Amino acid sequence: MDKPITVTLELPAEIMKRFEERAQEERRPLVDLLRERLVSTFDGDDEMEDTPDEEILADLRQSLEEFRTGQTRPIEELFDEIRESRKHDR
Repeated sequence: MDKPITVTLELPAEIMKRFEERAQEERRPLVDLLRERLVSTFDGDDEMEDTPDEEILADLRQSLEEFRTGQTRPIEELFDEIRESRKHDR
């Protein structure tokens, strides 16, 4: 194994707070959690969400606004569309 290196990292306070809370919930040292998350980023074992919370919230707000303004269609239409596309795929 390669010799470990020391990394100094500046994180936004909110992100650091979330890491600290998670470490407390899991009853483990913060440094272990941070190391695991960093390593998992490159190992393909990333448990963190791929989509940022801000993007998810923006999408939900847009969907709610579309619902409020009647920019929706019945779910049956969607299912019919899916069924039709599957017929053509066969």
